Amino acid sequence: MWDITGDALLVAAGRTPTSAALDPDAAGIAVDSDGYVVTDEYMRTNVEGIWALGDITNHNQLKHTANAEARAVAHNIIHPTSLRTADLWPIPHAVFADPQVASVGFTEQMLRDTGRPHVTAVHDYADVAYGWAMEDTQHFCKLIACPESRLLLGAHIIGPQSSILIQQLIQGMKFGQTVEEMARGQLYIHPSLTEVVENALLKFAPSEPSVQPDPLAVTL
Repeated sequence: MWDITGDALLVAAGRTPTSAALDPDAAGIAVDSDGYVVTDEYMRTNVEGIWALGDITNHNQLKHTANAEARAVAHNIIHPTSLRTADLWPIPHAVFADPQVASVGFTEQMLRDTGRPHVTAVHDYADVAYGWAMEDTQHFCKLIACPESRLLLGAHIIGPQSSILIQQLIQGMKFGQTVEEMARGQLYIHPSLTEVVENALLKFAPSEPSVQPDPLAVTL
């Protein structure tokens, strides 16, 4: 436990859309009970010729979701006969603090609350060569998978470069790769920090022990 003393505490937990400042009622634009502008799958509002994207319509309020929506809207305005949707699943997020925190998919608590079967695997940064060299004793990668389909249900990484390390797991979830395919279907550069992800994935296959690189080994 840390004791921290300060003169003030800033609590910035969440944001709300300021759609009222735009007076959507004047144009007849529909908003939901939380003040978000309502759109269809093509980002069209209920008023012909008016589109909406980003924080004003997406409850996630993330820049990368807004970027995807902007690409869809730009295409749809130019090509009205060939509309595209903004495919946002799965939606990852990261906190760029110290340490970084990156997540995608379900948390274990969410799955427990719904009674959905799941298995977990945790691997510490310290247990791979790069983490050992960093003398890291606090950070880890936690993965959650479905025991039947072997698909990844969630990934949560706390530590340096976590916003980068999780990208491979996002891609694996998106394209339906099993945890075994993600673990064994490619080579992981040694001694990079991506071995944290590799070894966490390998823990879902108890018959094949995870690779624990020797930090003192000479690599050519």
